[in-house]
Amino acid sequence: MKALTILIVLAGAAAGLTGQQTARPLIIRNVRIAPDRPPRDILIRQGLIAATGPSGSLARPYDAEVFQGKGLLLGPAFLDAYVPASPPPPPADPALRTAPRSSAPTKPALRSLDDDIDTRRAALDRLHPARRQVDTRVWNPKGDAERLNAGIAWAFYLPTVELCGGSGVLASTRAAPRSLRVLDSDLGLLFALTRRRGRYPSTTMGAIAVHRQLFADAQRQEAWRKARSQTSSGVPRPPFEPGLARINEVLGGRRPAFYVCRTEHEALRILALLAGTKARLVLVGPPRVARAAAAMAKARAGVILQAEFPEVTDPGLRKRLHLAQPKKKLKEKGAPTTDTADPEMRALQDWIRSERRKVRAREKEAVQTFLNAPLRLSQAGVPFAFSTTEKGKGDDLLAYARLAVEAGLSKPSARRALTGADPALPFFRVLEQGARVGHAATFTLLDGPLWDWKTRIKAIVVDGRLQVLTSKPSPRGKKKGGSR
Repeated sequence: MKALTILIVLAGAAAGLTGQQTARPLIIRNVRIAPDRPPRDILIRQGLIAATGPSGSLARPYDAEVFQGKGLLLGPAFLDAYVPASPPPPPADPALRTAPRSSAPTKPALRSLDDDIDTRRAALDRLHPARRQVDTRVWNPKGDAERLNAGIAWAFYLPTVELCGGSGVLASTRAAPRSLRVLDSDLGLLFALTRRRGRYPSTTMGAIAVHRQLFADAQRQEAWRKARSQTSSGVPRPPFEPGLARINEVLGGRRPAFYVCRTEHEALRILALLAGTKARLVLVGPPRVARAAAAMAKARAGVILQAEFPEVTDPGLRKRLHLAQPKKKLKEKGAPTTDTADPEMRALQDWIRSERRKVRAREKEAVQTFLNAPLRLSQAGVPFAFSTTEKGKGDDLLAYARLAVEAGLSKPSARRALTGADPALPFFRVLEQGARVGHAATFTLLDGPLWDWKTRIKAIVVDGRLQVLTSKPSPRGKKKGGSR
């Protein structure tokens, strides 16, 4: 079976939706969390997820307080679709609920990935008692598409899930909203992630990811070609377009917060579909998204830039980005001085200086490239936010984002772009109470605990839109001799 990486939020499954607890854990064997790492066992017990090594020892316990029995996060571990089928209904007699379950496989509740929401809900309503139980069996990873679909649909209908989950890559970032809602236009699934203590529940890879290749198999490729040839206006329509309208209808008109895609080509395809719709935010990587700013402005969709830049080594640039300065090496006593009269030594020093200038120029070019994209998007009136993915370089990447947002907000066009924006957009966080209609409130743009900087926007909500009054960055640290 083709390797998939699927993130699933099983909201309420750990502690039970009715408050019931289970003494036995759910163990998923041989989960390959990363291609370059050995398989591990995933242990789920009362809201606690732990990865165990081959010997069975506890390798890394996850923060139990992150989940609080409200949801389980499995991913990006599911490279081979470790998804259970729908569990069988429990016995009618409550006294028999602890009896061992039958080992006979259950019939999948759904037949294909293309069933509409009504079919899913009808099937899940029939399984309603079963969905309130925690299945403790060890699942065979050799699941087929029907089992995968039934297992995902089992998590799909849990009450605490809000909107829809996404195709592509979604990285964990401190600048993301507290309640993250993503639309998976390929599978039509629901995912909802909630930050706790300023961060999302993370996996061993340090990122929350949903990996799904759009139109990966030949059947969807053929459906795409047929839909494109049947479109009279020339705008390509994928086979899931009617499904999006149906999802919006079922959700009562609430639009999804994110459309996720991994490449610029996928982004342009999605943007062609979003033209004329009310979609607001698109996750796009890599940073070459600036070339698609015109299409994004036409679609009136926001942008999240995925930063992939090298580590900053130039001291002056590190100081500008508010990064920690490298420690200076102390010169040893009695060390011989450099003989600048030696032609070979002078040539070596000139070569070193030229190489340093090249590195500094490359780093400045990277920063300028990252600055240009949000400025162009601001001038086009497109909201934007940032996402950083590369592990180990988070401080540098977040500094890039901070510098870019600071430069973007210093332009009058950026304030005009923010004026009229939806206060429910994910990169706005309400800092003060009073975000009601007709009341001024303070919003924070891209704040986070990794840095001591944030931009506050004094705005008032009028007819569901922001009217920006002021926007300025907060002071960095305390001033000498007193408080802020």
